[in-house]
Amino acid sequence: MLKELKDANDKKKGKNVRKEIMLEPVDRKLPWLVPCRVPREYREDIEAGRNPSHRYYVVRIKEWTQYQKKPVCEVLESIGEAGNLEAESMRLLRMYDICDESYETEDMEPTNNVHESLKMFAVDPLSKE
Repeated sequence: MLKELKDANDKKKGKNVRKEIMLEPVDRKLPWLVPCRVPREYREDIEAGRNPSHRYYVVRIKEWTQYQKKPVCEVLESIGEAGNLEAESMRLLRMYDICDESYETEDMEPTNNVHESLKMFAVDPLSKE
């Protein structure tokens, strides 16, 4: 998620407040990240009056030297807004590296519905067969 941080020292001195955009990883074990470019969705959220820190992104670390506290990353795509069922589901699938692409077997037509795909493996314990 993106977080907007402000330098409190500059604000006290009456200078222009310096805004720094940083990414907060979902996994708290990882450090905050600095994007090399501001994502398009971030700007759209600001213009629309929405909170830009309520969005999930997929990123790739580009540079992280031994002297950097925060690695530089590239935003690959936006998953969606936090709280949205589809975005939360996609976040979980991506977080645990679960394939979310459609697939097909010889017996089935292509499908995106995981439950439909797994029905052929389901055994009903109440059936008498």
